[in-house]
Amino acid sequence: MFIAASILSIALISWEAMIDRFNAVPSNLKTISEFREWDETAGESIDISVGGKRYMVVFGGSPLFPIKEYPAGYLFNEKGMLVAWSPEASDVDKYSLYWNEARRVLIGKAGGMPEEFNSGL
Repeated sequence: MFIAASILSIALISWEAMIDRFNAVPSNLKTISEFREWDETAGESIDISVGGKRYMVVFGGSPLFPIKEYPAGYLFNEKGMLVAWSPEASDVDKYSLYWNEARRVLIGKAGGMPEEFNSGL
Protein backbone atom coordinates (compact mmCIF):
# COMPACT_ATOMS: atom_id res chain seq x y z
CA MET A 1 0.00 0.00 0.00
CA PHE A 2 2.81 2.41 0.91
CA ILE A 3 4.63 1.65 -2.36
CA ALA A 4 1.48 2.28 -4.42
CA ALA A 5 0.87 5.58 -2.62
CA SER A 6 4.49 6.61 -3.18
CA ILE A 7 4.31 5.79 -6.88
CA LEU A 8 1.04 7.73 -7.22
CA SER A 9 2.58 10.73 -5.41
CA ILE A 10 5.61 10.72 -7.70
CA ALA A 11 3.36 10.44 -10.76
CA LEU A 12 1.22 13.40 -9.62
CA ILE A 13 4.28 15.54 -8.92
CA SER A 14 5.69 14.66 -12.34
CA TRP A 15 2.36 15.46 -13.99
CA GLU A 16 2.20 18.84 -12.23
CA ALA A 17 5.77 19.66 -13.30
CA MET A 18 4.86 18.79 -16.89
CA ILE A 19 1.85 21.14 -16.76
CA ASP A 20 4.05 23.92 -15.35
CA ARG A 21 6.54 23.45 -18.19
CA PHE A 22 3.66 23.50 -20.69
CA ASN A 23 2.55 26.89 -19.33
CA ALA A 24 6.11 28.28 -18.98
CA VAL A 25 6.85 31.42 -20.94
CA PRO A 26 9.77 31.07 -23.37
CA SER A 27 12.76 33.12 -22.19
CA ASN A 28 12.76 35.28 -25.33
CA LEU A 29 9.11 36.33 -24.87
CA LYS A 30 8.99 39.86 -23.47
CA THR A 31 5.80 41.62 -24.63
CA ILE A 32 2.08 41.00 -24.57
CA SER A 33 1.97 40.89 -28.38
CA GLU A 34 4.65 38.17 -28.40
CA PHE A 35 2.63 36.39 -25.71
CA ARG A 36 -0.50 36.52 -27.88
CA GLU A 37 1.41 34.93 -30.75
CA TRP A 38 2.73 32.24 -28.42
CA ASP A 39 -0.62 31.44 -26.76
CA GLU A 40 -3.50 32.17 -29.10
CA THR A 41 -5.96 30.49 -26.72
CA ALA A 42 -5.29 32.73 -23.69
CA GLY A 43 -8.11 34.83 -22.33
CA GLU A 44 -8.61 38.54 -22.70
CA SER A 45 -6.33 41.10 -21.07
CA ILE A 46 -7.69 42.33 -17.76
CA ASP A 47 -6.67 45.87 -16.84
CA ILE A 48 -5.97 46.29 -13.13
CA SER A 49 -4.45 48.87 -10.82
CA VAL A 50 -2.25 47.80 -7.91
CA GLY A 51 -0.29 50.22 -5.74
CA GLY A 52 -1.18 53.11 -8.05
CA LYS A 53 0.31 51.35 -11.09
CA ARG A 54 -1.55 49.89 -14.04
CA TYR A 55 -1.05 46.29 -15.12
CA MET A 56 -2.61 43.77 -17.46
CA VAL A 57 -3.30 40.20 -16.41
CA VAL A 58 -3.99 37.38 -18.82
CA PHE A 59 -5.20 34.01 -17.64
CA GLY A 60 -4.30 31.13 -19.90
CA GLY A 61 -2.98 27.63 -19.97
CA SER A 62 -6.22 26.18 -18.68
CA PRO A 63 -5.73 23.68 -15.90
CA LEU A 64 -5.23 20.11 -17.00
CA PHE A 65 -6.47 17.33 -14.79
CA PRO A 66 -7.64 18.19 -11.27
CA ILE A 67 -4.10 18.91 -10.06
CA LYS A 68 -4.41 22.58 -10.96
CA GLU A 69 -7.39 24.47 -9.61
CA TYR A 70 -6.59 27.72 -11.43
CA PRO A 71 -5.27 28.55 -14.88
CA ALA A 72 -1.81 30.03 -15.35
CA GLY A 73 -1.50 33.79 -14.85
CA TYR A 74 0.65 36.23 -16.83
CA LEU A 75 1.33 39.76 -15.55
CA PHE A 76 2.29 42.64 -17.85
CA ASN A 77 3.14 46.23 -16.92
CA GLU A 78 1.43 49.27 -18.47
CA LYS A 79 3.91 49.22 -21.37
CA GLY A 80 2.92 45.64 -22.19
CA MET A 81 6.15 44.09 -20.94
CA LEU A 82 6.02 40.74 -19.14
CA VAL A 83 6.63 41.23 -15.42
CA ALA A 84 5.88 37.77 -14.04
CA TRP A 85 3.94 34.61 -14.56
CA SER A 86 2.66 31.80 -12.40
CA PRO A 87 1.77 28.27 -13.54
CA GLU A 88 -1.27 28.48 -11.26
CA ALA A 89 -2.71 31.93 -10.60
CA SER A 90 -3.92 31.18 -7.13
CA ASP A 91 -4.09 33.19 -3.97
CA VAL A 92 -1.04 31.56 -2.39
CA ASP A 93 1.86 32.87 -4.47
CA LYS A 94 3.71 36.17 -4.25
CA TYR A 95 1.59 37.67 -7.05
CA SER A 96 -1.72 36.84 -5.36
CA LEU A 97 -2.63 40.52 -5.09
CA TYR A 98 -2.54 40.80 -8.90
CA TRP A 99 -4.44 37.56 -9.56
CA ASN A 100 -7.10 38.43 -6.98
CA GLU A 101 -7.56 41.94 -8.39
CA ALA A 102 -7.92 40.52 -11.91
CA ARG A 103 -10.52 38.02 -10.67
CA ARG A 104 -12.38 40.86 -8.92
CA VAL A 105 -12.48 42.80 -12.20
CA LEU A 106 -13.69 39.70 -14.09
CA ILE A 107 -16.44 39.12 -11.53
CA GLY A 108 -17.58 42.70 -11.94
CA LYS A 109 -17.65 42.43 -15.75
CA ALA A 110 -19.35 39.05 -15.91
CA GLY A 111 -21.65 39.42 -12.94
CA GLY A 112 -20.16 36.27 -11.44
CA MET A 113 -17.09 34.07 -11.30
CA PRO A 114 -15.80 32.86 -14.69
CA GLU A 115 -16.16 29.11 -15.26
CA GLU A 116 -12.42 28.38 -15.03
CA PHE A 117 -12.32 29.61 -11.43
CA ASN A 118 -15.38 27.81 -10.10
CA SER A 119 -13.43 24.77 -8.94
CA GLY A 120 -10.92 26.86 -6.98
CA LEU A 121 -13.32 28.80 -4.82
